[in-house]
Amino acid sequence: MRSLNAPARRLAVLHGIDGIGVGVYVAGSAVYLTRVTGLTAAQIGLALSAAGLTGLLASVLFGMVADRIGARPLLSRLLLLLGVAYLLLPAVHAAWEFVALSVVIGALQFGTGPSFMSLIAELVPEKDRVTARAAIRSVGNASMGLGTLAAAAVIAVGTDGALQIIPLANGVTFVVAAVLVHRLPAVAAHPAPPAAGRFIALRDVPFLRVVGVNAVLALHDSVLAVGIPLWIVVGTGLPTTLTPLLIGLNTVLCVLLQVRAAKGTDDLPGAARVARRAGLAGALACLILVPSGDLTPWAAGTLVTAAFLVMTAAELWHAGASYGLAFALAPDDRRGEYLGAFQLHHGVQSIVGPAVLTSFIGSGSGAGWTAVAALFATAAVLAPPAAHRAVPHARLPMTTAPEPAPHLPPAAADGESAPQGPPAPDNESSTVGAGGNPNASEGRVPTH
Repeated sequence: MRSLNAPARRLAVLHGIDGIGVGVYVAGSAVYLTRVTGLTAAQIGLALSAAGLTGLLASVLFGMVADRIGARPLLSRLLLLLGVAYLLLPAVHAAWEFVALSVVIGALQFGTGPSFMSLIAELVPEKDRVTARAAIRSVGNASMGLGTLAAAAVIAVGTDGALQIIPLANGVTFVVAAVLVHRLPAVAAHPAPPAAGRFIALRDVPFLRVVGVNAVLALHDSVLAVGIPLWIVVGTGLPTTLTPLLIGLNTVLCVLLQVRAAKGTDDLPGAARVARRAGLAGALACLILVPSGDLTPWAAGTLVTAAFLVMTAAELWHAGASYGLAFALAPDDRRGEYLGAFQLHHGVQSIVGPAVLTSFIGSGSGAGWTAVAALFATAAVLAPPAAHRAVPHARLPMTTAPEPAPHLPPAAADGESAPQGPPAPDNESSTVGAGGNPNASEGRVPTH
């Protein structure tokens, strides 16, 4: 935190405040929605699926808005609206109302991801952006842990009145975060000219290949949250109490090691190398799990714990790599749009990942982990070449005709210095490292 500049420290503080509310809600929402709101598990699942699908489109659209009006005003408004939405949740008692509100929340939350990353790019020097984002993620994870503990205390009280704290706390922290964002320094927006076209990021095939590879690398989220907990039950017969212990360990490691794991990802080649490392770590973790279903409880527990730790390393490396790739591949004048499109890898993984894992390992066969390992290994191999082919200056078309080459005197043909021609058009200059992810959104929700 001490190495961050003043705006980055303020971003970390507001992210920490926001994370407490998110931790309370994530840990307590299932109890609140079933006991107080009176919803069924199927109704909650439908609403969350609708929110996720809405968010996929919203991330790109809000990214484009950030390019137009600036990241700071957009993020402040989105956080304020999120706060209002969660404060309205106690008034919801019907399934259709919850679905409608969830769609709004999903769109707003996915919109915060590109605007938050764009704000970091605007306020933090280029060489410090990845480190700042990693430090902010650490703060967010720590505050979410505190929020989880607070939710446990609220659930222990158990009354309907106490459970109302769960959505209200989240709403209040969003409002506080909105106020803090509004007080950050203002930076003028520099959008691309309208003639350049719309949805350029979604038509940028080399860039979309990077997004696709990152969607596979991001499977670590589903492995840690769904795959290994499910495997403990159906594949090993280990006590289910192991799951919260492992998740708690993951949270601690993410808080302590994220900044260190992000080292070397502040340029495109470094980010690509660390992305490959993350994929190989993910593959190794899956292979460790293959024999665990046929061993004694102590041996199986040892392998499951080891695999969880290796997959946590994959998560840490991939988080740093994704920040570096996002910042490097987003052009200045379309930063929000590209960051919103890059964030699609989180959304796609969150929708597809759990289904893939349950189909592979739901039967209790360790062979399914071999297939998941193959996915990670393939993404690891593809990550560096995909990233290098997506370098902005190597693929953006020229919007003006090039100037004719000047007539060179004979001396120039012999290798001597020649008069310099006119400078290259702005759109030919490299934009590597000029852009700004998630949040990443953070993984749970884009900014958190």
